Amino acid sequence: MESFQSKKMLRQKYLDIRKGLNIEEVNKFSHRIATNIFVEKVWKDSTTIALYSSINKEVFTDVLVRQAWQEGKKVLLPRCIEGEGGSLEIEFSVCRAWGELVSGPFGIMEPSRSFCKKENKAPDLIFVPAVAVSLSGYRIGYGRGSYDKLFAQPEWQDAVRISPVYSVQVVDFSPEEHDVPMHGYVTESRFVWMM
Repeated sequence: MESFQSKKMLRQKYLDIRKGLNIEEVNKFSHRIATNIFVEKVWKDSTTIALYSSINKEVFTDVLVRQAWQEGKKVLLPRCIEGEGGSLEIEFSVCRAWGELVSGPFGIMEPSRSFCKKENKAPDLIFVPAVAVSLSGYRIGYGRGSYDKLFAQPEWQDAVRISPVYSVQVVDFSPEEHDVPMHGYVTESRFVWMM
């Protein structure tokens, strides 16, 4: 098991591993992951789904967004906002079309403030980006703690949390005290539930 104190090193290691994937692998694995998601009951039963805008060879979420729209689901995407003390936090807004997205901080596409209002109700299901996921369902994010802060809010407690990752991003490590576990993770080969 990777040690707790090496989380920063693990983050860089798995960012490098992901960066080493070629675009054909990213496309192929992302489509397999989507297929594994669409057969799950949690996808079928969810009416409101929160996703993320993919960057830097993260599992592509475009196909998930398109499928959710096609099925008449409400799609929420994150937008960066300034929190207390100048920290960056995220809020989710309803997005109905690609044209409602604009480039935000870090070059990530996010819902435009002009078209997309903040959604105050938590989704049924949220897909959470991860640099790596542990065998017990904890994730290594980008180190800003935005999602952990989000999940600490009472209204987000019931949302089912899933991280889509490539198989090469699954590792065992000791979580930190503030880390919030996922209810499951999905790779190109399988869907793993922690519940």
